[in-house]
Amino acid sequence: MPLAAVTFTQQEWDAIGKHGVAWIPRNKRGIAFGMILEPLGDADRAYMMRSLPAPVRMLYPFLIERPWKKYASTLRTAPGPDWD
Repeated sequence: MPLAAVTFTQQEWDAIGKHGVAWIPRNKRGIAFGMILEPLGDADRAYMMRSLPAPVRMLYPFLIERPWKKYASTLRTAPGPDWD
């Protein structure tokens, strides 16, 4: 993303984010945010959490953490392909 930092204005960058989020169904946004947060280190995760509106941060366990963990567990425990 270093190239984006010197190519896009903040207004353009914000518009890209809004456009991307608009394509994610509302009932899947918690899962999508959980996917983004999972691989991050503590500092980056804290930075992302600060970007959430206060009510969403307060409801994080219900709106993001729980749906993401449920979805992730199905990904990690689903049977693999049948190679026979």
